[in-house]
Amino acid sequence: MPTTYLRMALVVLAMTIAAAAKAEQKPGDATNRIAALSAKLVAGLVKGGYVIYLRHTATDRKTGDFDRRNLKNCVMQRILSTRGRRQATNIGDGFRKLRIPVGKIVSSPYCRCMDTARLAFGRVTASRGLMFALNNDKTETARLSKTLRGLMATSPAPGTNTVIVGHTWNLHDVTKIWAKPEGVAVIFRPRRDGTISYVATVHPDAWIKTALAN
Repeated sequence: MPTTYLRMALVVLAMTIAAAAKAEQKPGDATNRIAALSAKLVAGLVKGGYVIYLRHTATDRKTGDFDRRNLKNCVMQRILSTRGRRQATNIGDGFRKLRIPVGKIVSSPYCRCMDTARLAFGRVTASRGLMFALNNDKTETARLSKTLRGLMATSPAPGTNTVIVGHTWNLHDVTKIWAKPEGVAVIFRPRRDGTISYVATVHPDAWIKTALAN
């Protein structure tokens, strides 16, 4: 087959595969499903009963995780950028202005997650069960998934919402949802049968924008 025709065939094949993948993509898998923070959603959150998976806010990509044994050593990790710290503060301000009650706040022990929680809510409990799920063996990945699934399926204390601050890989392992971009919040509702129901994905800037618009 001439080179030109081969290239054309490869292009058509690639377009066909992409179209099929898009058609088969489930709503929960889509990264473009970021919703507006509607009055109805805010009203529901004010009443409580939701689990909010908050991916850590924007990070400094010039740094990396070089010491996974001592997670208190932030110098050896990818940390929040100036923008990420501002995002976290704005998220917390948005929650307070909208009067969204927060009960349990649990976070991955990585500095970028702990700092996100502290800047947003002023308190946090670290859980090694929320460790970064990438590049682990099957046993450890299964353990992390079980921990996160259990947290997400646990109903918050009455009149509050639970916030889990973590990494996109962990959430994807459990729900097949990619939490993108950094700082995005994926909201779920625990069911009585121990399962969870997807509610919405909220952009990191939506909390403060909605609060200031009201």
